[in-house]
Amino acid sequence: AKLTIGPSIENGFYYDVDFGEQKISDSDFKKIEDRMLEIARGKHDFSMRSVPKEEALGYYRRENNPFKVELIENLDDGTITFCDHDTFTDLCR
Repeated sequence: AKLTIGPSIENGFYYDVDFGEQKISDSDFKKIEDRMLEIARGKHDFSMRSVPKEEALGYYRRENNPFKVELIENLDDGTITFCDHDTFTDLCR
């Protein structure tokens, strides 16, 4: 799965996700919810860090995520921030 954008909304945020050829059905939702609750209960810290544009591009090129690469290509150096949470890293405005 590849995360695309994850805009903030009034009560939080959401992600658009490209699952490629993978299909998700109603029977998957319980497993996904259980895993998300497990992660949330882990009490992991969130940390923010600014990164140079080339570092951000390199990260998402290695992750093979063309959606994030496209977003970063339209940003200026000095304005790119990552948020890290346990083993998860993503762009953050």
